[in-house]
Amino acid sequence: MGSIRRVEVLRAMVLIAWGGLLLFVALTLPLDAFPGEVNPNFPGWAWLIAPLLGLFMLEGGRYTLRLAREIREDKLSHQPGPDAIAQAANAAAYVERWTTLGKGLFFLALPFLMVAGLLLIIAYNWTNGQPGLNRVFYTELAVVLVYLILRIPFLMLLKKVTRGIAPGRPFRVEADGLVFPNLMRVMGGSRNPRWDVRIGFDDLEEIRDLNDMEAGAFLQYQIGPNLTLGAAAAVDQYRYFRQQIPRPRFYAVNALRPNGRTLLLRGPDLFYLIAVDGDPRELAAAFEKHRSEKLRIPPIPAIPKIV
Repeated sequence: MGSIRRVEVLRAMVLIAWGGLLLFVALTLPLDAFPGEVNPNFPGWAWLIAPLLGLFMLEGGRYTLRLAREIREDKLSHQPGPDAIAQAANAAAYVERWTTLGKGLFFLALPFLMVAGLLLIIAYNWTNGQPGLNRVFYTELAVVLVYLILRIPFLMLLKKVTRGIAPGRPFRVEADGLVFPNLMRVMGGSRNPRWDVRIGFDDLEEIRDLNDMEAGAFLQYQIGPNLTLGAAAAVDQYRYFRQQIPRPRFYAVNALRPNGRTLLLRGPDLFYLIAVDGDPRELAAAFEKHRSEKLRIPPIPAIPKIV
């Protein structure tokens, strides 16, 4: 397992561990054996919500873990530019990768230690005459059981809502490139061909089809905090809106959607990392066909016979 994949898996496991801790605390907090006292003004409806916080965190961690385990680290190779800022950003991303790993190990162990400590205290109080389970505990347990029954339809609804909130950018493949319709439109603006961004295959050196998790990891752990890239992207968008250039050279917008895909488009003077709506396989096949035709050596003409 590569270091980037290892870090993302660990981050997901941390989320799962803390979700489990929140659920455990929510179920044991109303018990008389729990250390401390609950504020008597604590609203009754909050007991119904408390276990859901832990359950939602567990779902988020489980979903993130599935995506993290699917990371293809060979797709995330990156050679930083020769300028000092790009080199420094790549070095900072490398350091962040390993510091995140170290912090993740600490925050993964912490909830297990807290649960173990709470279990010891609760068990000690029970053995010393504290009352056991009560009505609030059974109410919260019923909330958990109802959630487990409704979990699948709830997740399907959440998947549809997520797609509507964070849709990818549509694109279409043409004979010599691709087009992002209305990519640079002003927020809330109507459809206008002026904001169509066209990228020719001749302007590209590579196209990578990444999932959304891989794209986020690529930005965070390979590109890093590259201020030059961010500044160039802002300047290019300004110049594009002023119609001084045909398209921005640098553009990055990513998301984290169920089964979402992100395109990485790179050329000598072009960098796009863009969450898309659709299957990029047709685009990748068209690009490879175009590149192979350019590299094809034309046949040597026949030598005419001398009569």
